[in-house]
Amino acid sequence: MGKKDYQYSIIVPVYGSEPFLDRCIESLAGQQDAEIIFVDDGSKDLGGVMCDGYARDYENVRVFHKENGGLSSARNYGMREAQGKYILFVDPDDFVEPDMCCRISQILESYGDVDVLVFDAWEEIGDNISRMYEQPHYDMKIESGKAYMLRCCQKNSLGVEVWRRMYRREFMEENDLNFKEGILHEDIEFTPRVLLAAGSVLEIPNAFYHYIVRDNSMCTWKNRTNNIRDVFETLQIQSEIAEQQTSELKKWMLNHVLNTYLSTIYAERMYRKEYRAMVDKKFLLGKAATNYNRVRVGLCYTSVWLYCIVNDLYKKVSK
Repeated sequence: MGKKDYQYSIIVPVYGSEPFLDRCIESLAGQQDAEIIFVDDGSKDLGGVMCDGYARDYENVRVFHKENGGLSSARNYGMREAQGKYILFVDPDDFVEPDMCCRISQILESYGDVDVLVFDAWEEIGDNISRMYEQPHYDMKIESGKAYMLRCCQKNSLGVEVWRRMYRREFMEENDLNFKEGILHEDIEFTPRVLLAAGSVLEIPNAFYHYIVRDNSMCTWKNRTNNIRDVFETLQIQSEIAEQQTSELKKWMLNHVLNTYLSTIYAERMYRKEYRAMVDKKFLLGKAATNYNRVRVGLCYTSVWLYCIVNDLYKKVSK
């Protein structure tokens, strides 16, 4: 069978995802004008075998098997093999709306090609389903990546999840935009870098992606420490990148970095002995762009324990 040109390449890294793959492929195989690229990242279960079966059943499915290298490595591999005009990423335990690509094509017909298209997602926690980033009504318009970043940072709505975006493949290749390998939470590092390079970004209100939140009880202390370390190192790099931007974008990028840093401290309860030394209180200084964040910095700088306790009380009062 000759090579077919596709509008979309949907990349699915596969590792330890055997129980979820059937639902994922059911949402992908019928997508209009799309090739599905499964990258088996050294799966130890039957995930790789299942992908080979999908390739036999669906002519638009391609499968690649490689040694385990992590999520970033698998995504980079998929991008190298992608042939579509646009690239999308789907995690194997999630799924998408069955008409996602069809509806995106209709939007592109109206607005033209863009470097990055941003859409919303559904977050599913058990039986609870909610929109992740639904915004008040706004006029859809194409803007530069820096303008988009500024607007989102000002509204504290810059979601970094790569599966909430579609990327023009030539734009990615021309700017050498790959995932940094060997780190965790690679989306935090990848997304701002892509947006700063993008000449055209279009955000749409449609929710196409279903993000399934699962129990993370298997995460060990060692893994959590590595998670925190990678996040903090990435935020240090982003802080340095922010310093190179125009004054207004710099101000709000630094505020975004600060938000992520403070949120990590709170989520991980970093007053605990095993994490205490990882907190760099000097990193908090000079980044707050709002009075709310200035108060948070003051509390955290005084006492990480106090900052976490006040956050707990604030959440209870806000309910």
